[in-house]
Amino acid sequence: MDDCSLKRNSRICRTFLLNVFEDDEANDYDDDVMMEVVHHLLRGKKRRQRIADYFSATVPAYAPEEFSSHFRMRRETFEEVCRQIVSTGHIPQEQMRGREIIEPSKQIMISIWMLANMEGYRQISDRFNVTYSSVYRCFMRTCRALQCLSAEKIKWPTGAWANEVMQGFEKIKGFPRVLGAVDGCHIEIKAPQEKYHPLSYLNRKRDYSVILQAVCDHTLRFTDIVSGWPGSVHDARVFKNSPLYEASEILFDGDSHILGDAAYPLHRWILTPYKDNGNLTERHRKYNFVHSNTRQTIERAFGLLKGKWRRLRFLDNTKLEDIPTVITAACTLHNMCIENNEADMDICDDVYPDAPATNEPVNQSASIKRNALAQYFWVNSQ
Repeated sequence: MDDCSLKRNSRICRTFLLNVFEDDEANDYDDDVMMEVVHHLLRGKKRRQRIADYFSATVPAYAPEEFSSHFRMRRETFEEVCRQIVSTGHIPQEQMRGREIIEPSKQIMISIWMLANMEGYRQISDRFNVTYSSVYRCFMRTCRALQCLSAEKIKWPTGAWANEVMQGFEKIKGFPRVLGAVDGCHIEIKAPQEKYHPLSYLNRKRDYSVILQAVCDHTLRFTDIVSGWPGSVHDARVFKNSPLYEASEILFDGDSHILGDAAYPLHRWILTPYKDNGNLTERHRKYNFVHSNTRQTIERAFGLLKGKWRRLRFLDNTKLEDIPTVITAACTLHNMCIENNEADMDICDDVYPDAPATNEPVNQSASIKRNALAQYFWVNSQ
């Protein structure tokens, strides 16, 4: 089906749901989801065979390790996550337009299952004995609730916590005054519709994607994120248009800094490696070694994020406008799991090649600072 036909049929379907079934959230559905919803509604009285007691009987019977394997967190962590999500008010607890209410913990469990697995809407609908459209509704409600919690869960280290972060990074390879490591990560998506200029979302691997830029601390906790930029955009451009860049003079007290790869500009508050043009000195190589080993923290954080929340390996059937909400939700859950001392699970090795090095003029004061650090590492290694 071409984009025009999909758009026309989707519009008809939305009107159908809004007027006939009084589904006031129909406008939130992705076009592909919309077509599937109406397809199910119009198939007649034949009922799908669903698992009746998965939520009420099977899940409660899971051993602790089984629950953690399926939902990527311990049962007690799930209960705490539920409590905080419900407190946002995004999960309805009363009937809406005569619909039978899905209890909040079930809505949240459906959503976490969806983030943790690559199962399709139909399979999730069958597993939890809910309608196809309910799966999408529950998922987006939960993601919006987690987005509300993100300001509390994803925040910049200050005060005693900042000192703890700098000490944690220094213990890795001896790099002092590091407040975080920054990098960009590509989240693969289905081809956007023509109105969104799909070619702008094609990255260097020729996949459609959006970019997640993040800073993490030494525990792999995210402290700053920006998501939604098209996959063709260079990391340096995303960085320069981020709130982090704009607030850099406020966020970096004293001589603190973050570490970025060669795609980022060199500033007093963001230190990058020396470019290897074949003439690096031993001091430069030593600096790059310490820098790389310390900066790899962000790569491990991305690996843990995609390993735990596997839906981020390919976001299909999600409206382009909703993708930043879903990504933010996953990053918030990532931090909540770290906050609750969840053990590392699968680490995704879906490594995207580094962006090309930036060709910006060298910042002289930052260059002097980097040279001093190179000398410091060299002397201490002798």
